[in-house]
Amino acid sequence: MNEHAMKNLITLLIISLITLNGFAQDQHLIDSLQIQLKNHNASKLELGKNIPALYDTTKANILYELSKIYIEVGFDKSLDFANQSLRISEQLNFMKGIGNAYNTIGLVNKSKGNFLQAIAFFEKSLELRKEIDDKGGIAYSYNNIGGVYFNLGSYPLSLQNHLLALKIREDIDDKNGIAGSYNNIGMVYMMQGDYPIALNYFFKALEISNVTGNKQYQSSNRENIGIIYTYQHKYAEALIQFEASLKILKEIGNVYLRSGTYNNMGFAYLGLGNYNRALKYNFEALKIVREIDDKDGETYALQGIGTAYFKLKDYKNAATFLNKGVLLAKEIGGLEMMKQSYEV
Repeated sequence: MNEHAMKNLITLLIISLITLNGFAQDQHLIDSLQIQLKNHNASKLELGKNIPALYDTTKANILYELSKIYIEVGFDKSLDFANQSLRISEQLNFMKGIGNAYNTIGLVNKSKGNFLQAIAFFEKSLELRKEIDDKGGIAYSYNNIGGVYFNLGSYPLSLQNHLLALKIREDIDDKNGIAGSYNNIGMVYMMQGDYPIALNYFFKALEISNVTGNKQYQSSNRENIGIIYTYQHKYAEALIQFEASLKILKEIGNVYLRSGTYNNMGFAYLGLGNYNRALKYNFEALKIVREIDDKDGETYALQGIGTAYFKLKDYKNAATFLNKGVLLAKEIGGLEMMKQSYEV
């Protein structure tokens, strides 16, 4: 299998979410936010007409926090909370709230493979955040725009936006953000075949993540180090990184990102010639991505399954799954994924 074919099956982890530490661990936070929302509504009824004009900004912020948490396991639920937050924020002319809501809506669209809509929402969020000089939010918007361009295979534009995000994060000493930017810049270099530079960024990101204790970032950093090793045909070393990543994701209860790890483990086993093991992990990934309607992740799982069947000389199943991957890549407009699907 040539290097281009390798890249067909790897699930790449752009770090775009701020505080997602796993739905299981965040259940207590969800409960707390729901209680805050209930208390807020009760207080509003009690206060009646004596409520300050900006009182509901609190409600908009609570809904935004819920939208961020739910993006891990339910895009529709996340979108519902984001739209509720947006409506309240627009009524109050609460600029930060509007920008935050646009950002979550962009993330949902990105995960669903609606890349052009995602960019539109991220750019609207960026414009508002610039108006109020929300530096952390500006960096976050640049980061997410870079992530979409990455999915579209527009690497120069992706790198440009990630570098803009990094500069701001360095200026405000946002260590988690810096680690995320290092990771994402490394990914751009990786996809352009510059593995030494990519690895340097990934290890720098991992070093910061270990210091800050950000488990999700540690997982993503290890994941991407493993991907480099697969490109270098070091499949056993790659599996060590993927298994370390999977262990962290299980610890923090993050099912959303676990699908990408399963896809990558499947590819590593393909490289080792263990095709049945590859099928096992790619089917695990397919189950998760379909449950959460992650069409981007589904294309990778379908490609992995189709390739494994091809290696097993089960050409009927291979054709079935590979064609599904091509059709889905066309549906979501992922040019890079479409190219990769055709190559497989």
